[in-house]
This record gives sequence, C-alpha cells and structure tokens, in this order.
Amino acid sequence: MHLTAVKNGIRIDGLSVSAKYITGNGFSLDGIHLTPIGNALMANVFIEAINKTYGAQVPRLNISDYRGVKLP
Repeated sequence: MHLTAVKNGIRIDGLSVSAKYITGNGFSLDGIHLTPIGNALMANVFIEAINKTYGAQVPRLNISDYRGVKLP
C-alpha cells in the first residue's frame, strides 16, 4: 500500500481513510500535515519496506488505534 491510495479512499482496519478535507481522516485541518491515522499509514509503508528488504518481522500498526481529524 502506498499513501497515494488514500487519494481515492481506502478501507483499512475497519476505517475509511481518504484525502477528503476534514472528513477524510488522512490529513489534518490545514490540509497538509498528516493526522495520527495518516502517520500510522505512513509508518506501515515503511514497515512493509523494511520487512520486505531485510526479511524482518516488524509488526504493522493497527490504524484503528489512532485518531483522525480532531475538531476544536
């Protein structure tokens, strides 16, 4: 999975994540920085690459353990 998959929306660990402003949960209210869910998705991309490249077994993060957009 690549972060670009979020552009059209994905369902992962029971959550819908997209690049849609405010309701997509992938990007924060400034529309640039990632939310904790977005950061967890990116971490999983890195974990996947590390596991594949080095034969490691780093467990991936459960995206549902993290929050999306936090409204004031």
